[in-house]
This record gives sequence, C-alpha cells and structure tokens, in this order.
Amino acid sequence: MSLFDELKRRNVIRVAAAYLVVGWLLVEVATTLLPTFGAPDWTTRALVIVVALGFFPAVIFAWVYELTPEGVKKESEVDRDSSIVRATGRKLDLITIAAVVIGIGFLGLSRFVMPPAVDEPDAAATAATTADDASVAVLPFINMSGNPDNEYFSDGLTETLLHMLAQVPQLKVAARTSSFAFKGRQEDIRHIASTLNVAHVLEGSVQRAGDRVRITAQLIRADDGFHVWSENYDRTLEDIFRIQDEIAAQVGVALTRSLLGEVTETAVASISTENIAAYDAYLKALGYKATFSYAGLEQAESELKTALTLDPEFIEAKTELADVYYLQNQTGMLSLEEAWRRSSALLDEVIAERPDDIHAQAVALDIDIDYERRTSNARAAIDAVPALEELVARAPGEVRPRLTLAQTLMTYGQADAANAHFQKLIELDSLNPMLYFNYGESLRDKRRYKESTAVFERSLSLLPNQPNVLYSLGENRRAEGDAVGFVDACRRAIALDPQDSELQSLLALYLIRFGLLEEGDRYLRRAVAIAPSSSTTRRAQLARVFASGDLVASRDMAARMITDDVDNRQGAFWSAVNKYQFVSLSDNTAKDAYEFLEKNIPGIHDAGAIDLPLKIVVAQSSLFRLWNAALPKEQALGKMDAYIDRVESIGFGVDDFPQLYVDAAVAREAYPEAVDLLLDHAFTIPVADFPDWRNELLTDFMAPVMTDPRVQAEVKRYEQDDARVRSDLISYTARNQ
Repeated sequence: MSLFDELKRRNVIRVAAAYLVVGWLLVEVATTLLPTFGAPDWTTRALVIVVALGFFPAVIFAWVYELTPEGVKKESEVDRDSSIVRATGRKLDLITIAAVVIGIGFLGLSRFVMPPAVDEPDAAATAATTADDASVAVLPFINMSGNPDNEYFSDGLTETLLHMLAQVPQLKVAARTSSFAFKGRQEDIRHIASTLNVAHVLEGSVQRAGDRVRITAQLIRADDGFHVWSENYDRTLEDIFRIQDEIAAQVGVALTRSLLGEVTETAVASISTENIAAYDAYLKALGYKATFSYAGLEQAESELKTALTLDPEFIEAKTELADVYYLQNQTGMLSLEEAWRRSSALLDEVIAERPDDIHAQAVALDIDIDYERRTSNARAAIDAVPALEELVARAPGEVRPRLTLAQTLMTYGQADAANAHFQKLIELDSLNPMLYFNYGESLRDKRRYKESTAVFERSLSLLPNQPNVLYSLGENRRAEGDAVGFVDACRRAIALDPQDSELQSLLALYLIRFGLLEEGDRYLRRAVAIAPSSSTTRRAQLARVFASGDLVASRDMAARMITDDVDNRQGAFWSAVNKYQFVSLSDNTAKDAYEFLEKNIPGIHDAGAIDLPLKIVVAQSSLFRLWNAALPKEQALGKMDAYIDRVESIGFGVDDFPQLYVDAAVAREAYPEAVDLLLDHAFTIPVADFPDWRNELLTDFMAPVMTDPRVQAEVKRYEQDDARVRSDLISYTARNQ
C-alpha cells in the first residue's frame, strides 16, 4: 500500500482538512467578535499562533493513534478487521462540511449585517469623519536599553514628538502628562484611547547602545487595532534629530491620509539643537523639573545651564530655564524680582527668534502678568484677560494659556467662565495631576471646599504623595473646622519634602497661634536653619514674638519687615502691617503709625488707587481701624468705602472679606448692621480657621457690638471651640512626637 493510501486509510488527510477548516472558522469568528467585547489586540494574534502550532501535532496524532469503541489506541495495536476508521472518516467529513457551511454563513452575516472593517476609509466615510477622529496620543516610548539611566532618553524622544505633532494642523494631540500617565502600564489600546479621548495611539520603543540607537514606532487605530503605519530606525545618535523629524512627518501624513482623505506634509519645528550632549542634559532637566521640589528645580537649572553651555542657541532649553526660574520663585527659592529678570531675558531671546512659539509666549505672558500684578498693578491679571483669550483662541490645545486664563477668571469671581475652561483643560489633559491641583486651588480660594477636596483627591489618585496637594487638602480640612487634620496633612507634606522651609514655617505659625509654643518652636527652628531670611520664616518669627506678649518687640520686628519691603509670600507683608497697626492701636499711637506706613509704603493710604502692587492692596485690608483712629471720621469712612468699592469691582464681596464690612459698619456706628454681618458671615468661620479671632473681635474698637446677647453667645461658643481645638492639638502632638 502506498504512503498516500495509508494516509487516507488512517484518516490523516481528513483530520488535516477538518483541522484547517475548523481552525479557519475559529479565527474568522474571533477576529470579528473579540474586538466587539473589548478584548486586547494580542488575543486574536495568540489564537492564530495556537491554531497554527497545533496543526502538525494533530496530523501526527491521527497517524499514530486510532479512535476505537474502547477509546483511543495506538494504530499498531488495532486489529484491522475490527477497525472503525471508515465510520470515523465519515464523521470527519460531516464536521468539515458543517464547518464550511457555518463559515460561509458567518462571512455573509459579517459582510452584510455587521459594519465593514476596511483599511482605508472611502469617500463617504471620510466625509463623516469628525475633527476628533484626527487625534492621537503619543505613549511614552519604552526604554529597551537595559539601563534605567537611559529612561530620560526614551522619555525625551516622546516629549519631542509630542511637541512636533502638536504643530500639525487639524491634529488633536493628547497632552504630555496624560500620555505619560500610562508609562509602564500594560493597558488595552482601546482603554487608553477612550481615556484620553483620541482615535489613534502612537507607541514605540528605544534601544540605545553606545552611540547606536534603534527606534521602533507604530501608529495604531484604536477602534479596531489596525496598524496605520509602522517603521523601524537603526541609526547613530547623530541622526536622532532627523529620526524625530521623520517620525513626526510620517505620522502626520498617515493621519491626514487615513482620516482626511488627503496627504498633508507639514513642516514642523523640530528641536533646535544637534548637540547630543546638550540634548541629553535638556532631557534630564525635564525629569528634574517635573518633581517641582527644591532639589529637583536646582538640578533642572544646573542641567539646562549645561545644555546652553554646550549649545547657546538651544531655544527649548532657554524656554525651560525661564520656566524653572519662575517655578523657583513660586517655591520661595528666588525673589520675584530676580526670577522675573532672569526669565524675561531668556524669553525675550526665544520670542525674537521664534515669534510664533506658543509655549514660550504662554510662559512669558504668565510671568509678566504675575510680576505686574505683584509689583505695580493688582488688576494686571484681570486686565490681561483679553490677551489670554486671544492666545487661547490661537492655540486651543495648549494647556498653559488656558490654565492661566481659568485661574484668573476664578480668582476674580467669574466662576462659570473659569469652570468652562477647567473642564476643557481636563478634556485636553485628563490625567494631569497638577491640573487638578490648580483647579482645586481655585475652588478653595472661592471657599468651595467640598468640590475642592474632591478635585485634590483626584490629583492624589493620579500621583500620590504630592506635598503641595497634601498641604492644600489640609487647608480645606482647617476651613471646615478640622485643626488636627490640617496639622496631620502638614506633617505628611513635610515628610515628603523636608527641604521646603515654608511648610515648616506654616506649621509652626499655626501651632504658635493656638498657644502650642514649644511644639511650634520645633518647626520654626528648622525653618530658620533652612531659610532664615525667607519672608515666610520671618512671619512665623513675628507670630512667635507676638505670642510671647512682648508687644514692643513685635512692633519693632514688624517695622523691620516693612522697611525691608518683604514680599507677601504666605501673607508675610500683610502680617507685618497688621501687627504694626494692632500694637499702635493698643498703645494709642495711631497717628504715628499712620505716618510711618505712609513714609515707608508709598500708596498704602490711597485706598481707591487701581495701580498699586497686589501686596499693598492686600495690606490695606488691615488698616480700617487705623484709619478710623488716625483720621477725621469722614476721611476715614471715605477710604473704607473706596476700598470696598474697588474690591467689589473685581468680583469680591462680603463672603470673601467679612471683617472688612464689619469694620466699616462699626466705624459708621451702624451697630445693628455690624451685628448682622458678624452673625451671618464672620461667626460662620470655624475657630480652627480663625486662630486670631480674639485679636480681631475682643478689642476696644469692636466693644459697641460685643454687648449684643447674640454676639455674646457666639463668643462663648468660640471660646469653647477654641479650648477644644487646643486640646485636640495637644493630644495629637503628644501622640506624634
């Protein structure tokens, strides 16, 4: 008997045919249905591999073994006279025919009932494409080098591609922070695309060895896993910049061809250096900057300076260094004047070279607005709204200008407009923890504490252990009456960022104001050791002297802070003016105090001026009682009314500054109105958030309204709450020495 006849007799050929047909049917069904149920792309590929690998074992099994009524036996052990191979063969034929019929029926169903899956859209599909379809997320390229120190290189390549693709017209690119949220996570492409609200995902890997680099990139359509485009690059590091250009250009072409039915080759601005060492330093700096810590910002500054030493024309490094200086001011590392001077010099160079650089313009506008607001015109931010709106219109996908606009609108009382921009920002960068932090801060400033807390918690869910977010959550707890919650949040924040002297000062200040002097001194000593000249440190020192009862020393220290023109970080300048006028009222030297302030703070008594620095405008809020004591009645009332009018003109009111309205009513001798304001607004503030309530309320100035029985009842409640808060803090600090 020939080999072919033996293969037929043993049903090997029938098994092979049945296996191929059934395997084809399984693959066809899986390819069509698995994507519908959200299965990962690899499941279909795995099934094809398993079916292919199983073919030869199935054929070998059919040759060696035979199915008998007693079960499976080796073919050599079966008596051929009792063999049932013919019956088995007929069953295999029926299985094969049934699989073919089912397969044909399924193909017809999928072609005529289910929507077709095609590689390229036809004209009708192209016409139906929406703007959001032309969207992509660039996932962090995977570092395949085997060396964690090269992680910044693969991240930097991703960052550069994000920057370049964002310049392609009609292309929506998911923001950097949201894309990087998926770093190191094995997530289904559909889930990623849905989360980031994009239709495509660009992913890849980088393998660096010495001066060689291998880059793999692929553009995937999220809804069906189709690979729109893929490419491999094997180059020397000298080619890295050209590789970035090639990838960005090819992705842009692939997207416009696939989605818009046309080919658009756009010249995008690449990274502006070809110096590998400078580029390496730049990429390292980006990682350090993202920490927003004292040490991180110092390292970022050092790396960026290295990059600019190697390539003085490296534009992106100049922009990042300007932003780092601004962040150093925000953390208290640099004075406002010095940070603005350094940043402005760099940004002027960048914008002169690249007038249309949206990111540089956004950073420059943000810095200039803040500088002008704090040094010459408190209304600078609100006056800049039209310029911010124009920049947002020019670059609707850019986070920085929209964020500045949203924060400005929220600060000046335009909450609805601000919320609309924050919602758009979250759509653009839905996984950015810092964005939620900024949104939470804006809500907190408007006393929307529950909403703010929810947003802060969302930020922490995206990036745990953020000291700034923990501190802000503590401020919310304090505002809702939880003093221990605030102190605990401060301690946790300090543990995460022990070099931050302001956290130490702020916790010391709080404990001191509630009379826990020894515990407050522990943190104050640390702040003094880290940053003795910091305005926040000096404010805590002033509070410590005041708490000791030495009013003369308090006034002298406050006077030095005023003549030194400390900035108003964490309310330091306001506190100096407030303590100076308080002591002066206590020893009946109001007129002398008025003259001292007039001499040392130009414009401090010009209550209606709109072109004063923000810190002076804020400090004026503590002077109503001094004006009342030092000036003729009508003149004093005129200043108070002018100040309140200015406050209201930019969106603030009694809920924001209740004590202003109380003081104005007392000065007018409108005592019933003052009582109502106290009951409806001032006394609604928890004692935990009002540690200086005695210095504000139990004074000679407030005596005419303190006799009201309702006010006396509230004062008694405050005294009880004050004792409870102090007791809770003592117990907490004793447990956590």
